[in-house]
Amino acid sequence: MTMPSNTKIKVALADDHELIRKGISDLLVKHGIDVTADANNGHELILEIEKDLPDIVLMDINMPILDGPQTTEVISVRFPNIKVIALSVFDDDANVIRMLRAGARGYLLKNSSISELLKAIEDVHRTGYHFSDLVSSSMLQNLNEDKHQLEGQIKLKEREAEFLKLCCTEMTYKEIGNTMFVSPRTAEGYGKILCEKYGLKSRVGLVLFALKHKLITIDE
Repeated sequence: MTMPSNTKIKVALADDHELIRKGISDLLVKHGIDVTADANNGHELILEIEKDLPDIVLMDINMPILDGPQTTEVISVRFPNIKVIALSVFDDDANVIRMLRAGARGYLLKNSSISELLKAIEDVHRTGYHFSDLVSSSMLQNLNEDKHQLEGQIKLKEREAEFLKLCCTEMTYKEIGNTMFVSPRTAEGYGKILCEKYGLKSRVGLVLFALKHKLITIDE
């Protein structure tokens, strides 16, 4: 899969492992993407993107000096047109949710396929978000529609809204249950109900969906 020449996308990389940056950079260039910067940490990245603004940043979560969430927050404020995709070694809900709340528009595991990497970049550049396998196939089209079109589907009951607000934090289901005065199992049940309601597959998918459709705001 090579990006069409008329949609040259500019991407910057931030990862504290040089071999990973080099490997991703070579792949992107090979597939027609312009790599404008690669940085070892968030501070270095911000200095680099000030010289040449990219369309998208592929951002490692764990980095020295400024980590992924901290750097994403800075970018969201200072460079709001730049879209961030989180890169993670593990499928770690808490860290990924930190990135999404900071402003990331999707996430990828570092062992993702080349086609998935390219699709994520294309999705975020074209629609603003990348959901990968976080949603069911029946929801993929709807996710590109605006909130008004989905209004009937995304209405929340009071307890669902309370749960979703807590779900979009780094709290565990046990902590969410304690806050809502229910068992962890009941709290997890709220998550399953909402995932089924919206055609989602995981807590991370639910958080990304909620942020995209402004069911919660990041300052809550």
